Amino acid sequence: ATEALSNSMDQYAKAIQEADKADSLRVLGLEKEIGNMSVLGLTLADETRELTLALRGDSQAQGAWGEVVVENLLQSMGFEEGRDYIKQLSETGEDRKRKRTDFILNLPGNRQVVIDSKVSLTAYTEYVNAEDEEVSTAAMKSHCKSIRKHVEVLASKNYEHMESINTLDFVLMVVPLESAFIDAMRVDPGLYEDIVADRRVKVVSGTSFRLALLLIQELWKRENQSRNQM
Repeated sequence: ATEALSNSMDQYAKAIQEADKADSLRVLGLEKEIGNMSVLGLTLADETRELTLALRGDSQAQGAWGEVVVENLLQSMGFEEGRDYIKQLSETGEDRKRKRTDFILNLPGNRQVVIDSKVSLTAYTEYVNAEDEEVSTAAMKSHCKSIRKHVEVLASKNYEHMESINTLDFVLMVVPLESAFIDAMRVDPGLYEDIVADRRVKVVSGTSFRLALLLIQELWKRENQSRNQM
């Protein structure tokens, strides 16, 4: 019995060492992905700036495009609809108000994150295509105001009252147009302080959203590893 116990302990120790090695490799991979964020951001900024011309003034097209950007990124990183996330859920909450989410992403511990991709880019397209400084300044002011307003609206939604949500950590508000996020933060530094002050809503750009998804993936890998060890 002692020999059998010793063998079992040796096997368990070996399994732990292999798990630690795999964990270290994952961390190195994650660091590499983070290192690529700046390059990816520059690429997205160039590509999406041109896309504003095609989406000029069409809020419905902007909303549809934002959802496509988010879902394409989710699927490209291995997240599966139905298993890892729910798309376009609509239901009446405990407060008797109808609520609709773009995406609900599952986290370990029976927790969820709501992802919103419906940021209006109308004012930003006016800024990009402005032919004089006065129009440009006014358009950027409207763009920053639009971001602030959308944060306020999301914070007031009370998604935690939805039956399908158990524990809501926060709402991720995605600005899919990288340059729209960068330019707003550059022109209006106070905007960053305003949106960070609201802990219920986290505003992310395309690249920082990808980083958030990488970290969520890491949470799931650690969760599954812990289950295997148990």
